[in-house]
Amino acid sequence: MNVAKQDSDDPKWIEMPSLPNNINNLYEKGHTAVKSLEQSLSDDDIENAKQDFLLAMNSFMQISRIISQSTEKVVVVTISEKSNRNMSN
Repeated sequence: MNVAKQDSDDPKWIEMPSLPNNINNLYEKGHTAVKSLEQSLSDDDIENAKQDFLLAMNSFMQISRIISQSTEKVVVVTISEKSNRNMSN
């Protein structure tokens, strides 16, 4: 529960309005699942708590993958641009 809650309460997400729409949607989905998880745990509803936890973690993992892939593309483009500049000199 603490891990899921830490991700959903991370203020960095709130301060980044330029995030792609799919990341914002995934964040909202994960955040909603964490809220539902809190309710499921307080109701001792273990089955729903499991489902809420898995949904939240899946959403946050998808966000992580999207960001990682974007970062990899930036690195490749940067290296490629540097290589092209070096070759032209």
